Amino acid sequence: MQYSNSFLSELLRDTKNDNWIIFSLIGIAIAYVGIKLIYGRFWRRYRQALLYNQETNKLIKEKNVLLMQAAVSMNVMAIFSGSMFVFLFLIRFNIFESLQNTFYGWMLVTLFVILIFGGKYLLNIILGYLGSNVIATNQINHQWLINIKNFGFFLLPFSIVATFISSPMDGIVFFMGLFVLIFMLIMNYIKGFAILFQYRISIYYGILYLCTLEILPVLIVWKLIQE
Repeated sequence: MQYSNSFLSELLRDTKNDNWIIFSLIGIAIAYVGIKLIYGRFWRRYRQALLYNQETNKLIKEKNVLLMQAAVSMNVMAIFSGSMFVFLFLIRFNIFESLQNTFYGWMLVTLFVILIFGGKYLLNIILGYLGSNVIATNQINHQWLINIKNFGFFLLPFSIVATFISSPMDGIVFFMGLFVLIFMLIMNYIKGFAILFQYRISIYYGILYLCTLEILPVLIVWKLIQE
C-alpha cells in the first residue's frame, strides 16, 4: 500500500497552481457531453464522415437548422480544446518565454488559433474564386472543418492526462497528441487531393493550392508572434 502511494505521488504532479486549467478542461468536457446529448445523431454522423466520403457528401448537401447548430457548437469546442492542447504544449516545453501560464495566456493562444483557422478559411474562398473552383474549394473547406471537429475532441484526453502526470511522462503524452495533429494534417492533404482530382484540377495547381492553405496562415501568425 505504501509502495502504491509512493508510485502515485511520483506519477502525479502538483496541480495546486493549475486550478484554472482543471476547471477549464472540466468545462470543455461538460460542453462536449452536452453537445453529444443534444445533437447525438449529428455527433455520430460527423464521426462517420471522418472515414466515409459518402457521409461527408450527405452532410454538405443537407440543409438543417439542428445540423448547423451542432456544427457551430462542435467547431467552437474544437477551437477551445485544440488551443488548450497547444497552450499546454508551449508551456511545457517553454517554447515562448513570454507566454504565461494564465487564463489570459490561453486566450491569447486561442486567438492565434482562430486567426489560423479564419485565415485558412478565407484563403480557401479567395483561391476558389480566383481559380473558378468554388465548388471544389467549398468541399475542401467542409472536409477540413469535419477534421477540426473530430481532432479537437480527440486532443482533449491528452490535455487532461498531461495536466495531472509529472515529467517526463507528460512529455510522452504531449508528443502522442502532436502525432494526432500531424495525422490530421496528413488526412487534410490526402482528402484535399482526392477532391481536387475529383474535379480534375491539375496536380501543380493542387500542390500550390493546398500548401498555401496549410502553410501561409501559420507563417502569418508566426510572424505576428515574433513581432
